[in-house]
Amino acid sequence: MTTVVTPEPLDAAKHGALRVRESARVDFAARQHVMLVRAAEIGLAGACFPVFLNKHAESGTWLFSAMTSFVPGSNLFVNEGRWEATFAPSFMQTYPFFLVPESADSKELVTGIVPGSDAFSSTEGLPLYDEAGSLSLEVAQVETALRSDTEKDIQSRAFAELITSLSLHRPVDIVVSMESGQNNTIRGLHTVDEERLRALDDATVLDLTRNGSLMALHAMLFSMGQINALVQRHSRRFDDAVKQVRVETARDPGAGGTH
Repeated sequence: MTTVVTPEPLDAAKHGALRVRESARVDFAARQHVMLVRAAEIGLAGACFPVFLNKHAESGTWLFSAMTSFVPGSNLFVNEGRWEATFAPSFMQTYPFFLVPESADSKELVTGIVPGSDAFSSTEGLPLYDEAGSLSLEVAQVETALRSDTEKDIQSRAFAELITSLSLHRPVDIVVSMESGQNNTIRGLHTVDEERLRALDDATVLDLTRNGSLMALHAMLFSMGQINALVQRHSRRFDDAVKQVRVETARDPGAGGTH
């Protein structure tokens, strides 16, 4: 049974002695084979990773994700404690902090952390608070970034709704064949349907161009070429090299997960 730990608001009296380990962000990223990206990040993310549209398993919300590995629990862009991609999603940069309700009956959001996370230490890393008991400069900067991300989340939802309303999403399965003969299928992903994009009327294309959406749609399409980069990285990391990767139209668009 999985235990869900809810983030709690930062409190100087309770968390004043804590420090953030310098390796926390990279250690976190090393365990993510997919990473959340916002719509505003698709252009930069697509230059490093394949970017997909997918539904959150619990909420059903459409999200954008960057694939960093074919193997769950691994990230091919983390090597010996170093982040090797030229771009790091804000989801990674703000870890291990989150915006949480100030109290159970409050709508005001404040910076919070997950109690007991291995991202924190009492002896090493950057302090959460300064000597005066105020949030340290580093944490204050993260808080600003988190509040900016809430606006980016709204933009992302709007962009995802635009894609789905125009039926520009195509469900795909990523079928990974290994040299050993093992096949691994990654499901629950959607990419941009190029044929439907080309078939849009001129007025819609003009609207998409003016609001910046067309560029992001093309970036998602071009990002599929980064699958080849994942194949090369996988073969350098794992003994069982990738023999072939096929992007197939999903037989069951409602399926999710990796099998």
